[in-house]
This record gives sequence, C-alpha cells and structure tokens, in this order.
Amino acid sequence: NKLLAAPFAFVGSIGVIMQTINFNKALERYGVNPIVLTAGDAKAPITTFGEITKADKEIEKATLTEIHNAFRDFVVRGRPSLSENIDTVGNGNIFFGKEAHSLNMVDATITSDEYLLERILAGDRVLKLRPLPRNRRSQSILSSFNANAFLSSQISKLLPRLFQAATCAQFFRHIKMKHTSIY
Repeated sequence: NKLLAAPFAFVGSIGVIMQTINFNKALERYGVNPIVLTAGDAKAPITTFGEITKADKEIEKATLTEIHNAFRDFVVRGRPSLSENIDTVGNGNIFFGKEAHSLNMVDATITSDEYLLERILAGDRVLKLRPLPRNRRSQSILSSFNANAFLSSQISKLLPRLFQAATCAQFFRHIKMKHTSIY
C-alpha cells in the first residue's frame, strides 16, 4: 500500500478544533439570566448559554490536548515512519504534496492523470469514471465536505438573522413584563 498525493494537494491538518457559540453576554444585555446546572466540576464546562470562566476554558483545553495526543498516536500507529517528526507534522499545519513527501507523510507525489497513465502503461485495467446522475450528485458533494466546517459556515451566516427574528421579540416581551430570568 502506498499513500499518494498530488504536488498541489493539502496534506496534514493533524489537529483538533472545538467551536461553539456562547450567548451568555448577549442574553444578559437583554435582561435574561440564563441558568445552567450541572453535576461534577468538569461536566460541560462550556455551554451555549452559561458563563464561561478561565477554569472552564482550561478544562476544555486539557480535553482537546488529550484528544489531539490520541489522534497523533493513531497517525503514528498507521504510519510509523512519522514517529520522529510527529511534532512537526502533527501540530495542525497543512503541507503541499511535495513538502508532505519530504516529511514522509506520503510515499510519492503524482497527479491522478499521471497515476492513471502509469497504471495503463503497466498493463493494468483502468475503468472509466462517470459522473453521478444529478439527483445523487448533490448528496455526494455534501458528503465530501467537512461537515463541521460546512455547518459552521452556514450557521454563522444564518445565526444573526435567526437570533434577531426569533429571540429578540421574546426578549423585549420579557423586558416589558419586567422579568429578569427565564426558567
């Protein structure tokens, strides 16, 4: 088995990311007192509505570091030759194919056209690729996206409108009624 990459391919991104939206300060500006109850000091330190402290961030950072270390160990188990330079390649950076090859992340750099031609000249049977029918193409395209990145970008576009339309009216209603908390 060989791992191949085009010279212009992005390789790497061996890292961990956590993203969330926290409405605590926004809610407080409208007089809404969000209440978040948990049992256990480290249970859900960062939530959508609760206040976030420095200690909460430290707990999540420690968890992310554990996940990242497990991810890096998994990569090294699958590709033992990376054990010597995992600190270089396993820090979240991305590398173009040629640099990834020099760092031993891939076995060779070659474009797909070059690879197919190489296989044909070697006498291998190469099948023709056909595009998916239109109704299945959109499903395939969506599944090829990084779901988190795709959803995050869509949510960040829609959130201000949804927040303004759906919740501001409720906030103003509660303020007029002199409520300071929502239970």
